[in-house]
Amino acid sequence: MLTNRIRQLRSLCCLLLLTCILSLLLFPAEAISHERHTIRVGVLNHTTYANQDKNGVWSGLDIECMIAIAQRAGFNLEFIDSTNDPDFLGGLDAGRYDIIADIVKTPERAQSYLFTDEAIGYTNSTLAVRSSDPRWDYGNIEQIAQMRVGVVASYTNNADFRSWCAGHGIAPRITEYQDIEQLNAALKSGAIDGEVYSAIYNKENAASLRTIMRFVPRSFYYAFRKDDLALKNQIDEGLS
Repeated sequence: MLTNRIRQLRSLCCLLLLTCILSLLLFPAEAISHERHTIRVGVLNHTTYANQDKNGVWSGLDIECMIAIAQRAGFNLEFIDSTNDPDFLGGLDAGRYDIIADIVKTPERAQSYLFTDEAIGYTNSTLAVRSSDPRWDYGNIEQIAQMRVGVVASYTNNADFRSWCAGHGIAPRITEYQDIEQLNAALKSGAIDGEVYSAIYNKENAASLRTIMRFVPRSFYYAFRKDDLALKNQIDEGLS
């Protein structure tokens, strides 16, 4: 009787061992560990929010915040420079990014995308000129009326600046550019007198630019695809 019981146990153990071996062969990743997903985050490079040095190392407020959340939530990160992506929200739709950082939330955008429950910060739109150009005084609205001003076509501060100008009864000559790189190049070459930009410049950019007006303060958020509620909830939990 006891011998039969031992035989039964041995047979069961052999069966379990065989099952484990087969599981390892058929499903090695699932059997060994849960794979950490990589989340792609679009960030504005060369700002205090995110800056990539010549060695490819990222730093900045967004970077530190996302790293802290990822460590807590258990996923890996890949930071992608979205600065010169004119269709950054389209890139979110296409899967080029899973998260876009520092996005202004508008009623139109809220219909198509998810945003963190709380704002992650706020900023003013900035009108900046070349630091070597002494023609423009800080806060002089009458002078702004005479300027050639560049904006990024797809940015919300394009409409914000136009509305601000209309509210102050001025009509500077406004030129739209596809991305920040083109905008900066136009200012550097003298094609425009000033540029409108929302992010805070890092030290390298600050040396070549001078702010003459700040206006239309806006809150900004992390943005997600509409169907990515689980990721949004992870980030909200990490921010709480």
